[in-house]
Amino acid sequence: MMSDKPLPSLDDGTITITLGDETLSLVPSIGAIKAISREFGGLTQAMSRVLGMDFPAYVTVIRYGCGADDRLAKRLERLVWKARMVTLTGALNQYLLILANGGQPLDQAADEGEDEGGDGDEDGEGNPPQAAGA
Repeated sequence: MMSDKPLPSLDDGTITITLGDETLSLVPSIGAIKAISREFGGLTQAMSRVLGMDFPAYVTVIRYGCGADDRLAKRLERLVWKARMVTLTGALNQYLLILANGGQPLDQAADEGEDEGGDGDEDGEGNPPQAAGA
């Protein structure tokens, strides 16, 4: 039997989280990265505070990530607290990494960059190119 709880979605860089009965999408955008960077003094500081389980940091990242209106923003503190912060840490950190990666999931960026750097990995499997006649 499948769970009704949505899993984080990484197809387009959007992360889906559940806070009680609310399902929110954290959408990577220029507006979100600017607001979060401004609020924390950069993404590294935002990540550090999320990984340090700083409660206001969770609320702030979620607010800007989902583009919460004033009504939802006022309810976010209680929703985040009730959702248990430990269940949100991974998703929020992943969202911040996606923002830092131009809105793209990290694994997608790695796939797109394979064999474009002239690293000698001709077949994409870690094997160097074979000499002619070998």
